Amino acid sequence: MNLSDNILNNLQNLESKCFLCFCTLDKSNSSKEHVIPKWLFKKFKHDDDGMKLGNHTNLRYKQLTIPACKNCNNSILSQIEKAFISILDNSFKNLSLAEELIIAQWTLKIMLGTILKEMSLEKDIKKVGKKILSFDQVKELLPLFILLHSIFYETELKNRKPWSLFITSFETENYDYHSHSFFKTASFKFGKIGFIITFDDSSFYQVAAQNFEFNKLSDMRFIELTYTFFALRNSETKILISKKELIANKLIISSKKHYHKPKIAYSTKYKNTLNYLLNVHKMRFNK
Repeated sequence: MNLSDNILNNLQNLESKCFLCFCTLDKSNSSKEHVIPKWLFKKFKHDDDGMKLGNHTNLRYKQLTIPACKNCNNSILSQIEKAFISILDNSFKNLSLAEELIIAQWTLKIMLGTILKEMSLEKDIKKVGKKILSFDQVKELLPLFILLHSIFYETELKNRKPWSLFITSFETENYDYHSHSFFKTASFKFGKIGFIITFDDSSFYQVAAQNFEFNKLSDMRFIELTYTFFALRNSETKILISKKELIANKLIISSKKHYHKPKIAYSTKYKNTLNYLLNVHKMRFNK
């Protein structure tokens, strides 16, 4: 069974399994992984905060947990957390490709962990049966699950990266987080530094917007930019998807250098930012 089939098979039958390595859980190896890391909501004093789920209920960050084995929770993911904190402490400066991969893995754990939580909860809290998200919906995110599983393998990125990453700085100091897993995009604000990342785009948006300023943003500008990328990802036609293959226990992700031009429909709320991005798209890719 190849990696894609293995992930899909386990996602379809995830009950009593670790969300990451898919091993069977029992009393000896079971633990709970906090989707939003505990150090994060403690650092920014968000212990009592949470997020609204697809069934319109609010879940506090402390309660947003998913089943994990002790090895994945206390060893593998702990190493990712420590590496990410070190990168954050350095204000995301002079990032290597390996450090960008850590940022991608850390972000995907949060995005996909939230998705898996919704896959386990009832859509109608008064009825048993239909879940907030079905397997058929979640399997659309297979490329992101494969990228998350790069945690377990030596990983080679060919041609372009399978993400676009924008480091941002801010006028004010506070925490903020936005994501849309099905638009494959997330943004984080950690005080006066943060990032926007969009996945599975072969670095299309990073190349297209390489001259765009992401410095000293206001909080509203940050939110506007994040939702601009949501709008772009929602309305694109075909950004060529990266090919992902597991060969001799090595994960090879190969991204093509040429793209289809996105079709964009947008509201006036995003007009200025989108006009800039689209003008860059036209100059570079509309050939």
